Parts: sequence; structure tokens; C-alpha cells
Amino acid sequence: MTINISGSQVQIKNSAGQVKFTSDNKLIYFKSFQQGTVTIPAYTSYVDVYFPAPSDNDIIILTVQIDSSNGYTGIISPLLGLELPTSGGIVVDFNGRAIGAQPGADTEYISVNPYGNNLRFKSTAFTYLLQQTNGAGSHSLTYRARTWSYL
Repeated sequence: MTINISGSQVQIKNSAGQVKFTSDNKLIYFKSFQQGTVTIPAYTSYVDVYFPAPSDNDIIILTVQIDSSNGYTGIISPLLGLELPTSGGIVVDFNGRAIGAQPGADTEYISVNPYGNNLRFKSTAFTYLLQQTNGAGSHSLTYRARTWSYL
């Protein structure tokens, strides 16, 4: 491996002389880690936890571990204790039903997203009539936020 440094560029070449990296490439590096616990009470629209606002070059990977969830057993039980990615939300309750001759469902999910200087934890429910409400379940979570950035 060789490193060539000129006034305008840095190059790293392998033993065969192939350029594997130049300073024109983006260099990704680990920036920070934040972990904590949060409870989303039943019928609460959201809970905010302080989190430094990301810069334009930051990449945030958010995961949650569901430690407990009241009232739900079927769909959530296999998920308890697992570290889950938060992209798109996590379904914690699904109640299929027939409304007359039409199928319908009541659904609840939890989500977390960066919001200003916070991580915003939400529990959202949709009724079989497609009405959005705050979730009826209380959920205790451990969250992990890993921030990567690039030059």
C-alpha cells in the first residue's frame, strides 16, 4: 500500500497500484452515541428527549428496544427485548375486523424521529374508520442513537 500526497489530493493505492481512496471521496466517521430510556404514556401525542440537532453531513441511525408495553400480547410479545430499526415505525397492535361486508383494522404503532433539538417518540393509532388518534398503549423503550458524519 502506498500513499501519495500532492498539493491538491491524497491517494491511497493498494499493492497492485490501484487507487482505492482519494481525498475527493467522502470519509465517513463515527461521531457520537446516545442511549436512554423513555416511556410513552397511553393517550399521549408525543414525548421529546433532548438530542443535539444534526448537521447537514450527519447520518443518524436510530434503534429502539421495547422493554414493556401494556395491554398488547400477540403482535408485540416476540419483539420485546429486541433492538429494532425505527425507520417507518413499529407496529405494536393490529386488530382486524369486519365492518359490515368490508374488512377493516385498528392499528397502533410507535415511531421516533429527530425533531429540532429532540428525538420525538410517538404512539399513533388508526381506527378502522381511518381516524388518527394517540395510541392507547403505554410503551417503555430503550433508545440508541448512533451518529455518523462525513467530511
